[in-house]
Amino acid sequence: MKAEARRPKAPRKGLMYIAPSKDLMYIDAQINRKTTKAIIDTGATHNFISKDEANRLGLRFAKETRWVKAMNSESQTIHDTARVHVDSWGGKVDVSIVPTDD
Repeated sequence: MKAEARRPKAPRKGLMYIAPSKDLMYIDAQINRKTTKAIIDTGATHNFISKDEANRLGLRFAKETRWVKAMNSESQTIHDTARVHVDSWGGKVDVSIVPTDD
């Protein structure tokens, strides 16, 4: 008999799951009746979304200019922010709309 190695499925509970390869927690979030993935980071001080995803979700932008710098990357200018009501959670968060290069 030959043993077969199987990759375990990501554990799920409700709408949250853990990505096994990156140890990140994601949720399926409903914004403007559209589903998107959100990373749960309890130590984060800010929330970010790509401009493409913000457009897909139909977010209304407010002009705000500030800078953001992530580790091992160049500083970027943030020009827009949006206040988001997450339907599946019931709360509101401010998100900064950041340019992406992919």
